[in-house]
Amino acid sequence: YDNVTEQKILDKQYKEGFYKAKDFMAGAELYMISKQNRMAAFMFHQAAEQALHTLLITGTGFHYCTHNIHRLIKYAGLVSYQLPDVFPKKTDNDKRLFNLLQKAYIDTRYKNDYNIHAPDLIRLTEKIYQLQDIVSDFGKSFFNPERLVNGDSR
Repeated sequence: YDNVTEQKILDKQYKEGFYKAKDFMAGAELYMISKQNRMAAFMFHQAAEQALHTLLITGTGFHYCTHNIHRLIKYAGLVSYQLPDVFPKKTDNDKRLFNLLQKAYIDTRYKNDYNIHAPDLIRLTEKIYQLQDIVSDFGKSFFNPERLVNGDSR
């Protein structure tokens, strides 16, 4: 086991995942501008999924193959206690918004009755940026260059 090599591998996984999530967000925003709401929702799902996968694999080493945002939040919550607060599901409106995101992966492509409106997309934008901020903060604390040089395994 070479700690420095392992840290570099995790750093690479983190950067690739984080930038994929950002790219999906950029795509979602472009779809919002062109009023392609279903595609924007799909891209928001992909951005959330990628951010959560990145946090999970780099924070725990566990790779869980799923598109279920609820499960990813649950498992990535082992790395960040803040995740459940992004989608609190305390009110009916909170639950509805989360379900729109959760169903976006399948329903936007295969069900004609999936519908999402601009105000919901705007709220999802805020939520996904919150997720990305959590992942970014994790990366800044976990992957600082001094740790890689000194071989600190924290």
